[in-house]
Amino acid sequence: MNLLFKILIFAAVIVVLIIASLTLFKNHPEVQLAFLLPGVFILVYSIIRDQVYVSAVTRLRMARGK
Repeated sequence: MNLLFKILIFAAVIVVLIIASLTLFKNHPEVQLAFLLPGVFILVYSIIRDQVYVSAVTRLRMARGK
């Protein structure tokens, strides 16, 4: 997939995630969300970081287990 297309998709995912988390926190301000929402953001960041900054050759090597 084209890198620019990936970045646009990831930017849209981040915007949707922020809007959804703000709406969720507004409706349910429980203490658990203080730990859940940062964890979700860290997970999304790590997925985006792996997809954007890792070359295709390295991804293939990791998939093969080498």
